[in-house]
Amino acid sequence: MKTESDVSITQSPWKRFFTGVACLAIPVALIAWWIYVAETTMGGQAARVERFLNIFPSFLQNAQLVTWIQLAFTGAAFMLFFSGLVQKTFHKALSIAMLGFSGLIGLWLLFTLM
Repeated sequence: MKTESDVSITQSPWKRFFTGVACLAIPVALIAWWIYVAETTMGGQAARVERFLNIFPSFLQNAQLVTWIQLAFTGAAFMLFFSGLVQKTFHKALSIAMLGFSGLIGLWLLFTLM
C-alpha cells in the first residue's frame, strides 16, 4: 500500500505541467506590464523604467535583477515542460508547445539583458 510520502511529483505529469505554467505566468505577466508601461508612459526610457519598477518592493528596484528573476522562472518552466516529453498522450503535445513558448520568452529576456 502506497503512502502519501511514496507519491512523488514524477508520478503526476499534470502537476509538473501546471507548475510550469505557473512559473511561466510570472515572466509573461511582467512582459505584459512592460509593454503596457512602454505604450502609456510619456517621457524617455528612464521614466518608463521607473514606472515599471514602481510595482516592486525596494530591494527589487533594479531592472537587471528583475530580468534575472524572470529568467530563473522561465528556466524552471522550461525544465518542467521538458520533463513532460516522456509522456505519450495529449500531455506531450502541450509540453512541446509550452516548451517552444518558454524558449521564446527566455530568448526575449536574454535579449533584454544586452
